[in-house]
Amino acid sequence: MDFQQAMFYRPPARPRRTSPAMNRELNNAIRWVLENFLPAMIRDRKWFINPLMRLYFGRNWRTYAHFKADAVKMTSEDFARVYAGIKLPSAMRRPTDSNEACVRQILADVRPYQSVLDAGCGRGFLVGQIAQVVPHVAGADIFLQPGLAAKYPQVRFEQADVGALPFADKSFDAVVSTHTLEHVRDLDLAMAELRRVARHLVIVVVPRERPYRETLNLHLHFFPYVESFPIAIKAGPRDFDCFELGGDIYYRERLPVQGGSAQEP
Repeated sequence: MDFQQAMFYRPPARPRRTSPAMNRELNNAIRWVLENFLPAMIRDRKWFINPLMRLYFGRNWRTYAHFKADAVKMTSEDFARVYAGIKLPSAMRRPTDSNEACVRQILADVRPYQSVLDAGCGRGFLVGQIAQVVPHVAGADIFLQPGLAAKYPQVRFEQADVGALPFADKSFDAVVSTHTLEHVRDLDLAMAELRRVARHLVIVVVPRERPYRETLNLHLHFFPYVESFPIAIKAGPRDFDCFELGGDIYYRERLPVQGGSAQEP
């Protein structure tokens, strides 16, 4: 390099660093501390939570702050548009919202079956894992991430609300829905749809989280205790078990055996 070149030399730009995504286990630990050590009289105040939302979500913070009040007035199209338009902060861009213990348990529970639906498949991580152990797999979500079908060609994808699944009754041996039902507006309808399209087994994972006016997510339903979820979905005398796993709530319901064979997706 000669003197003239040196005068105008600029070192190559360093690649922009992005914060690593926070895994589910760390997310649950932070939430547990905030919920158990921060009084609700502080946690529920706008002067406390709104600055955190601005810091965490940037220009999208109002979407999260107003979501609980706005969601009940939205049309189905408006509701889907919110999820299609949100820009997740880097800390939330993890491959899956499920913790490792729940993923392992789900794979163990669905392995004996031939067909599985992941209702609320999100970024596709879990449905991709299920497709490695189950022959026929489908994924549905209110908004399908671009490139999902190319990334997981062995999976059938449908863009659909969990409250209106485009599948016939008893289409799948097992139906899985993780970190989805806390987002839906009609919990009874969503749970009825999961049971309708499942033949043998329904698995639901939801966060164990206390309710607040404004939260750092788009959740509409909250389940602070393990027993909160079966009560909320009116599980009643059904054949189910429900327990905490990795900081989240794991619900597993076995459906009554009926004649005939399950349809392939």
